[in-house]
This record gives sequence, structure tokens and C-alpha cells, in this order.
Amino acid sequence: MRVKELTDALLYIEDELDLLNQTISGVFFWERMRSPVQRCVFQAAGLLEAAHPRGKSRFADASRLLLHTLQNVLHKNPLFSPQSEILFVGSARRRLQEDGKWWDIYCDPVIEALKRSYVLIEFPYLFAHRKPAKTESLRYLDFLYGSSAIQRAVLVDSVFLKRSEKQLLQRIQMQIMAQCGVGVDLENMVKRDLILRRSRFPYYSRILQKVEPKLVVLVCSYGKETFIEACQSSGVPVIELQHGMISQGELSYSYPGPAKTKRTFPDYLFTFGDFWKESVEFPISKQQIASVGYPFLEQEAQKHVAAVKKDQLLFVSQKPIGKKLSRFAVELSCTKKLPWSIVYKLHPAECDHWQKLYPWLARSGIQVIDSDVPSLYRLFAESKAQIGVSSAAIFEGLFFGLKTYLLRLPTVEYMRHLVDNGYATVVDSADDYLTESLSQNPHGYDVEYFFKPGALENMKAAVDRILTS
Repeated sequence: MRVKELTDALLYIEDELDLLNQTISGVFFWERMRSPVQRCVFQAAGLLEAAHPRGKSRFADASRLLLHTLQNVLHKNPLFSPQSEILFVGSARRRLQEDGKWWDIYCDPVIEALKRSYVLIEFPYLFAHRKPAKTESLRYLDFLYGSSAIQRAVLVDSVFLKRSEKQLLQRIQMQIMAQCGVGVDLENMVKRDLILRRSRFPYYSRILQKVEPKLVVLVCSYGKETFIEACQSSGVPVIELQHGMISQGELSYSYPGPAKTKRTFPDYLFTFGDFWKESVEFPISKQQIASVGYPFLEQEAQKHVAAVKKDQLLFVSQKPIGKKLSRFAVELSCTKKLPWSIVYKLHPAECDHWQKLYPWLARSGIQVIDSDVPSLYRLFAESKAQIGVSSAAIFEGLFFGLKTYLLRLPTVEYMRHLVDNGYATVVDSADDYLTESLSQNPHGYDVEYFFKPGALENMKAAVDRILTS
């Protein structure tokens, strides 16, 4: 089964069992589970690889986790934060910039523009934080991450479910097996999420009491339902900054149907442009969604206005489809008819272990970019064409005027708008690409539809309106 068919099956089960209105231990569990379950189904069906890398070993991971947990008791503990107007929940995937500092590319430009008192809290990424960080008022969530992870591992059997709740979960699992043909251990997933909620909610509430923010701004709301719940209990409005793909096929944001809602969703969503605002049915009203632009993209594009285009094809990778995409790149590089050079840009989740993940790529002679230097935006500025599957970075490539191709792999359905409107061409093989590349993509598409200009000014005005409303 394909991605769309599996997603439609999950939505059918959701409607059939009225899952968004069902509770377990008093928690509307399905809105927390629908996206993780979707990923599990895709992986069990063999459509996708795991999105995030594992560490070198479980022992090494556990040791680093314990060390950072203990250090965070005194070092950059959020409970020692000053009172501030805005509390940011940032992205740990920082990027190294020319100033020698690691930027949170979504929050740091906004922080500079707003000029308001703030604190940014950050989860660890691969059990670490990038240093030196651009963000000055920065706190870490290592203690919470570590202690709750330990509880989740040790206390999963302590979660008591009523007989009716177990029966509901078993019924969902049976339906998933019947409709999707794969098994999902939903009961264990729900138990682990309930433990995380139980351990994290009081800690989040204490952070909010300490900082006393008038507003919370976060990156990536899914997976942070408990934090949003704590904000709701404290009466603090929440803004989400778009950080990547939003499409009808992704259950993190898409709630098709007038009766569907997500109770732990941000109060406001700031999108890159009108395209994203109109791409799905969100669980909040259109009035709560603002097209503001993408500040970091504008900032980086300005640095490369004088770049000279090369006969270069840029591959934009993603770990879930990286094996097949990288094999395609190698296949294409072996074609003597290809007149251009190939550059393969890895996703951050692939960089540490890519030689082991893709040995054929390591042996191919293709130029592989496994760091932030050169930047993705420099590669966009220097290339004439790009190929990927469903990364949001593909849209950024359009911003730089690249001819765009999509390899027919799982999740390419998320890019249907680009294909239907002639912005991108789907290819199936190296020969198919070589044939299609002889034709020109139509020019003149509206980049502002995807990325509204004047992003920082738009964002500052929108934040000011919310704070004064």
C-alpha cells in the first residue's frame, strides 16, 4: 500500500471509532498518537526508514544522558530563569553561521527583531547542544528529558488501564492490522506517553510560574502536547513557528472535516506563506493563522545574490527515504549522458553515520555535504536544478529559481501541489530524469505564495497584535 492509502485507512479508523473524542486516563490520547502511529505504520509497511539517528551504542547514549541530566541540575536549569515577556521553545538542530555561532534558525532572527525580554528553552539533540550558541538567554531541558526518559523506561508497567480502555486500544490495533496490514503496539505507546505527560507537566508548569511569560513561541508543536497543555492551564497563549513541511498527508497538522479538532494545539500558527495556510484543514480557525514569511531564508538569500550558477544538480536528502534517494544519485552519476556535476546534501539526521548508512554513496565519488559548510543556501544559489522527495527544503530551492525534480518514492504525494501546477516534475529512473531534464520547467511562478516577503516586519507586527489583544 502507498502512503496515501495508508493515511486514508488511518483516517477511516479515526472516524469509525470516533477516536479524537475518546479518552484514556482522562487524556484525549489519539491526538497525541495519530502522527506517531502514522510513522510506525509507514515504517512497518517498509515505506520509510526511521527519521532520527540512533547513537553509537545504547550504553554510550545512556551515559551521556545521565551526565547531561546531572549537569543540568545547576547548569542552565530553566527553573533558574528570569521573568521574561516571551518564552521560546526552540529547535536543538542549530546551524553554524559565519559569525562562528550556532543559530536556532527559526527563533534567533525573531528574538533579535522583537527586542523583548525572553528566555529560550531547548531539548538536547543527540544528547548534546551546539556551542557556542547565538541565543544569549538560553536554558536546557536535559534534566527533564533524562529523568522522564528513565521513568518511561522503568515505569511503563505501572500505568493502570481500565478494562474498557484496553479493549479500545486492542480494537484500534485490530483495525490497523485489518486496514493497513501491519501491527502497532499502541498500548505500549499510550502508556509511555502517559508517563511522559505525568513527569513533564508539573515541570513545565513550574517553568511557566518562574518565567511568567505573556506569550510562548515554539518550534514544532507535535510531540509537545504536554507543554501546550501546561500553557493552557497557566493561561499563556502559544504561537507555533512553521519549521518544515505541512501537507494534507501529514497527520501532525491535517484535521480534515469540520468536527475534528486537536485540543492541545497552539493558539496561533505563523506560516511561511499563504500556500501553507491554505494547504490543509488545521484544528484552529483561519483567523488564528498568519502568513508571515521565513526570516532566515530571506537573510541567507541576501548573502548569495551575486552567486554564479553552475551546471550542478543538487540532491536534497531525508533520512526516511535516504537509502533509495542516494542509490538513485549513484545510478545517475554513472550515466555518461549526464552533463552536470552532482552534489548530495545530507539531512542533519544523516550526517554522523552516512558512510555506514549509504556505503554505495561513500564509494561513488559524488560530492557529499555532511556539515553546515557550505550552507544549503549557498548550494541552492550555485545550482541550476534540484531533486528530492518531500523535504520542505525543496520549496526553498524554488525560492532560488531551481528546476525541480521529485523522485517517485513514499511521501512524494505530499508535493502534489508542486507537480499539479508545473513547479516540479516527478521522475522514476535515471533515464526518465535525463529525458525530462531536456524540457524546461515553466517560469514565473509566484514565490511569494510560498514565502511572504518582509518576514521579520510581518512577524513583529503579528506578535505585537497578539500581545496587545
